[in-house]
Amino acid sequence: MFSRYVLVSILASLPVFLSHADARDFPLASCKGANATITELLGVDTNNAHMSGVVTAPDAIEYCVRQVSGRPGSRETHDQCAQDVLRAENGTRYYAEANCPRHMLKGKIDQSVTALEQLTLVCGKDSCAWKSIRTGKMLGESCGDGTPPLYLQFQILCPTEAESLPLNR
Repeated sequence: MFSRYVLVSILASLPVFLSHADARDFPLASCKGANATITELLGVDTNNAHMSGVVTAPDAIEYCVRQVSGRPGSRETHDQCAQDVLRAENGTRYYAEANCPRHMLKGKIDQSVTALEQLTLVCGKDSCAWKSIRTGKMLGESCGDGTPPLYLQFQILCPTEAESLPLNR
């Protein structure tokens, strides 16, 4: 039989364990930039799902290993690159919100900034594409359009809905 002390100790340690276990990438809208780490994820699979995140040292290092290693002749070290990335980010917080049933996604940087873009996911039988709500323009599927990370954000925020769609990303 568990003593009350043991049970309280187990329960007190559980949230700390889960917060470390749930740390995962927050894909940002650039294939050539660093991802962030999710710091908050709420309302998954609802009409008000949202997540926030910041670029951390491990995110910067992963990016720099990928970038500096890919530039022949570069004298910049991974550590120098990571320091530059973190200095440029300066604690910037990223946000993504989704209305899962309506296939809508919007993102913003820092709370003082209004939504950068509101998008809706338009799907056919075999594929999906993002459409700007503001301009009505269909986005391409390239990194230049920023769409690969958007699919990943939608999959994190709306996993049940995303599973039912042809999201081959």
